[in-house]
Parts: sequence; structure tokens; C-alpha cells
Amino acid sequence: MLVIVTRTNKTQDGIFGNLIIDTNPFKCLTMERLSLAIPVGVFPIRWMRSIHFQQIMPFIVVPGRTACEQHWANWPNQLEGCQALGTSEELAKDMLVESKDAWNAYIDVILNEPNLMLKVIEDF
Repeated sequence: MLVIVTRTNKTQDGIFGNLIIDTNPFKCLTMERLSLAIPVGVFPIRWMRSIHFQQIMPFIVVPGRTACEQHWANWPNQLEGCQALGTSEELAKDMLVESKDAWNAYIDVILNEPNLMLKVIEDF
């Protein structure tokens, strides 16, 4: 299963984009911290235990980085190289909305999928 994130907007502190899945109609929005954004490329997604969230989470395996998770957050300053999901964005406020709802829906889609991959592209 390929998860595709297309970055479309930069703000003062964040990068916002659209997430789709190649085999499922699921889609949502993404947010990353501009200064710690995941590089453009293709990366495996693995399930690991998050020390911060104390649960199993999807981790993006980015060479040279650790703990690069997909999780919920509302503002870029809550992200330390991770990627947050949401249902809508308020770019003027540098904010992602309904992040936990979007994350839960995403997990429902990817939970039992083997060989998850993330492709990050830019379309500014």
C-alpha cells in the first residue's frame, strides 16, 4: 500500500499537504514543521511503540532520523520531525483541525496492511 503526501502550502512554521492512499478512497490533510520536515522521497512505514504516546504508532523510516511518527497535532510546533493528520486546515493560523479524528480514520485503513510505504512529493 502506498501512502502519498503531496505538499501544497508553506506557512511561517509549517508545511501542509494532502494525503491519499493508492488502494483506498481515504484522504486527509497533513502538517509538518517546516524546519524539521521529512525529505521528499519514498520511505517505509513501520509499526513501533511510541515513547511519547505510550502506544503502537506508525513510524516513517527516514535515514538518519529516529521517532519520525505519524500522529495527531494541531500546530507545527508540536511536531519534532513527525507528520500530523487532520480533516481541515487554517493556514492563516498555522493550524490543522480535527487531527485526532483524521488520525483514527487513517489507522482504521492502514492497520492490517503489510508493506506500507510513504511517498512525499511537493507541488508548491
